[in-house]
Amino acid sequence: MPHRKKLLLVLLAALLPLSIASAGGDKLDFVGYMTKMQYFAHKLGLSVDAGNVALQDYYAHEVEEIVEKLEQVDDYKGIPVAKLLKTTLAPAFETLEDAVKAGDAPAVNAAYDGLLAACNNCHKAANHAYIHMEHRSDNPYIQTFAP
Repeated sequence: MPHRKKLLLVLLAALLPLSIASAGGDKLDFVGYMTKMQYFAHKLGLSVDAGNVALQDYYAHEVEEIVEKLEQVDDYKGIPVAKLLKTTLAPAFETLEDAVKAGDAPAVNAAYDGLLAACNNCHKAANHAYIHMEHRSDNPYIQTFAP
């Protein structure tokens, strides 16, 4: 029975982004974009942990696309999303992107943790500090992240 439960969790984790994307095509709501951000940021972290530079580049690009979409959200329930992203998340993401392009593994590790800290700082600034990101190394996906 534990095997079935784990398989179900893996399948749900794999299908979540597909269900979000298909629900609104490319026009997700704010929560949908944040869910995709968490999904791709976690896969980026697993790529960082595995030292897989090609996957780091791929998932950094996916995160960047979502950041660009979220920078178009001026306000969400009174939260100045675009402003917060530009002052907290965007600089941390650029640092990560530069480190990935340079192929500097220690800098990539530090920058990834910096990106997650920026997420948390953004949540605090939005009075949503109860949403807290952390660097997780558990892999719920059927994908391998080894180079």
